[in-house]
Amino acid sequence: MLFVADVGVDDPRVWLALTALCGLSAFLFWRGRARGSAAAASTTTAVTAVHRNASVHIGSGAHQLEAERRSTAKMGTPRTPASEPRTFGRYHLLRRINGGGMADIYAAALHGAEGFRRLFVIKRLRPELARNKTAVEQFIDEAKLGSSLVHPNIVPVFDFGKVGDEYFMAQEYIVGRDIARILQRHLERTGRPLDEKLMLYVAHDVLDALAYAHTQRNAGGAPLELVHRDVSPGNIMVTDRGEVKLFDFGIVKAIGRIAKSEEGVVKGNIAFMSPEQARSEPVDARSDLFSLGLVIYYGLTNQQLYSDGDGSFEQLRRAGVGPTPTQLEQIAHLSIAAPILRRVLSVDPALRYQSAVEFAAALAPHTAGAKAAAAAMMQELFGNELRAVS
Repeated sequence: MLFVADVGVDDPRVWLALTALCGLSAFLFWRGRARGSAAAASTTTAVTAVHRNASVHIGSGAHQLEAERRSTAKMGTPRTPASEPRTFGRYHLLRRINGGGMADIYAAALHGAEGFRRLFVIKRLRPELARNKTAVEQFIDEAKLGSSLVHPNIVPVFDFGKVGDEYFMAQEYIVGRDIARILQRHLERTGRPLDEKLMLYVAHDVLDALAYAHTQRNAGGAPLELVHRDVSPGNIMVTDRGEVKLFDFGIVKAIGRIAKSEEGVVKGNIAFMSPEQARSEPVDARSDLFSLGLVIYYGLTNQQLYSDGDGSFEQLRRAGVGPTPTQLEQIAHLSIAAPILRRVLSVDPALRYQSAVEFAAALAPHTAGAKAAAAAMMQELFGNELRAVS
């Protein structure tokens, strides 16, 4: 995750940062004289990376609160598989799915009378973050919003609470894989990116979820103005039955959230940001549509418009500019998706589809029979491993 806090050019923090970077540059240049030109090239990159009006902090790229987690690590000891309790409140932990950053994630079972058993995904806020106000507020926001979004294309939150001092939420256990993993397995097996109609079907169902989320209102009937802000391949899943699920509303923008974003802070996956999001400008629902367009582009070409090969600073700058005509020429061979992508990837939000419903209507004629094809593809690519829970 990359955080950008905008400051004025006369702010002393800017000059302190520049002084530190110049010192680093001088050191690298000296080392380059001794070791060759490679270190000198690194010096050039470091100096070029200084943004004119921004102080930039680079974290892990996976969790927006990794820096806070490290700073509060002394409050608790990170869990290891060997030390994991098997029982967690009402749930029996089966295996660890993922971990690090803000939460540990497990497959878990809930047992009841007469042999009742149901699988869940348990997200446990890391114990060293239990006293971190920002982390707790964000976790609570995600749980509350997740429990209120009841839609077949959104992964729901069924339970939220504390076991001892640990916050957790229980989500639906989805038997499937995210778009990033599907694309890579498809490339390994076939040597080709994903099929156009399949990718447009996935996008269509994500748009159904976004149309629902974007139009949510509070108890008083006022719009929440919800924006996901992290529509990306890792947050879109296709199930073994060919269903599509959108998840991870952890950094959503919405009126009424407890946790407030700091002004000038960029949150999300840089590779799938709209230009206005990358520039830390106000975003609305059309930003999510742009991000979904980038997901379609990625699924059909196995390329990211904003590659991180040049480093996060350059990647963020390119995201703020948006796609170039040359980049858009790479999709000219796509008979169905090319005109759709050219529109939704417009830098000016006024030139894009203006709502998820309008975007979905453009995709609908091309999705007939795609759900069955998606289910067949999932079985072919992943087979029995989809149901492997031990």
